Amino acid sequence: MDANLSDFYTMLVGQKEDATIRDINKTLKPQEKYHFMLVIRGMAKAGHWDEIKQFVAQKKPVVTFAFLAEVANEHGKVPLAVEAIRKIADYDEKIPMLIDIGQWRDAIEESFNGKRLEYLDDIRQKGPSFVE
Repeated sequence: MDANLSDFYTMLVGQKEDATIRDINKTLKPQEKYHFMLVIRGMAKAGHWDEIKQFVAQKKPVVTFAFLAEVANEHGKVPLAVEAIRKIADYDEKIPMLIDIGQWRDAIEESFNGKRLEYLDDIRQKGPSFVE
């Protein structure tokens, strides 16, 4: 077999092989967070976005909201990424993430909400002309 564990999980999640995943977990005993990171990446590749939305809807998911946002953004699901980013408590983490994915208005709004006006200069420099 010429695949890493992540690719193997992706294949199993796509085929809904839950029993096989449980067997692998018994053998390898990965940390819960790492297990769910692999499963969520597999869900994303298999297009199971309703299941991923359930993680974003949780108050304290097993993985971080930043991770969920990263996965959603990698697959072009920007609205879901923004939803996950908005749940991050740390403004110094969430505002740069919004800037990085080009969500200027959300970044501006969060800058004001968190009283982090120093980010407005970054937004002005990196954003389109409407931000000036």
